[in-house]
Amino acid sequence: MKAYKLTLLLMVTTALWPQELYTQVITDYRFTRRGSRVEVQRMLNLSGRDLDRLRSQERRLRNRFPESRLLVSAVDYMYLRNCHDYAWAPFMSCMCIGPQPEAWWMNDPRANWLDGSMVQRATGVKMVREYWDVWRRDEVRGYEYAFRPDEIDPLQFLYYNPLGELIPLPVTNVGDVGAITSGHSTLLDGVTTSVLAIDENNQLVTFYLCRFRSKWGALGIWRHRWGTPFCPPLYCASGTVRLFAPGAGWGSAPPYFVYPTAW
Repeated sequence: MKAYKLTLLLMVTTALWPQELYTQVITDYRFTRRGSRVEVQRMLNLSGRDLDRLRSQERRLRNRFPESRLLVSAVDYMYLRNCHDYAWAPFMSCMCIGPQPEAWWMNDPRANWLDGSMVQRATGVKMVREYWDVWRRDEVRGYEYAFRPDEIDPLQFLYYNPLGELIPLPVTNVGDVGAITSGHSTLLDGVTTSVLAIDENNQLVTFYLCRFRSKWGALGIWRHRWGTPFCPPLYCASGTVRLFAPGAGWGSAPPYFVYPTAW
């Protein structure tokens, strides 16, 4: 491992505060199930005034997205962690260093599926819906990602842990090529409801609206639906999102011994 100084620009969304942070960084590597190396960084969390700003920002987001729940605040972290590391680390090698060993910063998770360790099993499409905006006190048009039941329903029989529970599968809007700028990764946390909509073939079909857990940049972990009324709009820019599940190299599973950390 090597340590060096890094200037890091943290901007979770245009509505959040950008600030340059100068902190001691350790660079190391996680490995996918098939052995591909992915660079991660270990960075001490902020302190004092900056933590107060994070806490204030989380409070504002709770007011802005009242249906989303803050599960773990950023102030509970000893080290900075982002959405990609939170969503993909349970399917990669353990870091096992010091306190909160799994709290790292991952800029590019694509090796997980490009080497076949994880395979795409479902696609979420952006659906236009009408929502009640608590700030405007009015109906507004928004977007939410929806999934086809024939892709989601079989997952519980294929990807379960020793308790028979569906493991939390990663979902991302990161593409296969190009730079990662506003990409976001989450963990599937269940289905909330089903809705009827017109598909690409002009047929009336059922879609699932789902619940997710994700880390919002340098902020905490949230349980939320994935759409403009429920999380920062920056995370809803892509037309589709993709759900991945374990692929080649997982031996005789299921069951899968995959558990996300509490933080």
